[in-house]
Amino acid sequence: MEYVPGLTLREFCRPDRLLPLEQVVEIGFKCAMALGYVFRQGLIHRDVKPANILAVMQDDEVVDVKLSDFGSVLNTNSEATQIHRVGSLAYMSPEQIEGNPLDCRTDIYALAAVLYHLISGRPPFDAQTQVALMNQIFHTEPPPLTSLREGVTPALEGVILGALAKNKEDRPQDWESFAQSLSGLIVNHQVPRGRLQKVLDSERFNLLRSLDFFAGFDDVELWEVVHRAKWLRLHYGHRVYRRGQEGDTFHIIAQGEVEGRDGLPRAQPRPAAPQRGHHRLRALHHGLVHAGVAEPAQRRDPHALRQGLHPGAGAAAACRARDAGASPARPVTPACRSDQ
Repeated sequence: MEYVPGLTLREFCRPDRLLPLEQVVEIGFKCAMALGYVFRQGLIHRDVKPANILAVMQDDEVVDVKLSDFGSVLNTNSEATQIHRVGSLAYMSPEQIEGNPLDCRTDIYALAAVLYHLISGRPPFDAQTQVALMNQIFHTEPPPLTSLREGVTPALEGVILGALAKNKEDRPQDWESFAQSLSGLIVNHQVPRGRLQKVLDSERFNLLRSLDFFAGFDDVELWEVVHRAKWLRLHYGHRVYRRGQEGDTFHIIAQGEVEGRDGLPRAQPRPAAPQRGHHRLRALHHGLVHAGVAEPAQRRDPHALRQGLHPGAGAAAACRARDAGASPARPVTPACRSDQ
């Protein structure tokens, strides 16, 4: 079992330790993707709460999260007798409290309750006794988030409260829908950007998902590319390669264009309006140097690299595209160059 040093998200539910709103949304997106994978394996967590989400820290910043404590999981593929009505009351859905049949919408409700707590510094429902708390869960609406924290937009409030609907038919019907609703808040600038001005993992994931080049990658493989790749945002005119330069890396153009000048590729402005007055190219630099150098036998057979979830997964697919004759010169479409 992996040991994760650091804290749980419970630490960031305190009013004096609240995370930036865009980071809360990013955490929600990552958890939704993880729980979506769990549900596809036939599992329902049933105890999603801040104390069961581990925060990976770096320089006092939350850089990643990991789900933990699957002791209450419901295995929908098992015929064995399983205990019902387990979980943490403050984050349990009405149908879970009643002991009704459960599906992914139960965990969606719980994750929404966690996000509500991370945003406002208080759970959606709070009472001194369990009976009073259950009465609130069944019969009252949580206080509007816009009244509890400055900067919360109606769009953000709508996504969270929609997932907290008492009737599960009124919630997002699957994890993909909920994850896309969360990432859409970032993409559509419906969450104020605080100190986290860098490109978020959710933006990178959805950017790669939109490229035909990655159409054959499942979510787990695509996350591997997001995390293993080195991402660069290049200014207009930046020389991507220099004459005579050798190496064992290649670039995939995630957004923008390049053109060759005297045989050397240079970044071109994006068709869309430039950000902060600069023409920029956002390039994904994913090479065997950064992701792990492949063995010689694997280099001769790029298909072997893509087996399993190892560092060369994205590199192999690009090499395969090259071997199939894909042109590296088309704008926006990912281009492959690998010195082997």
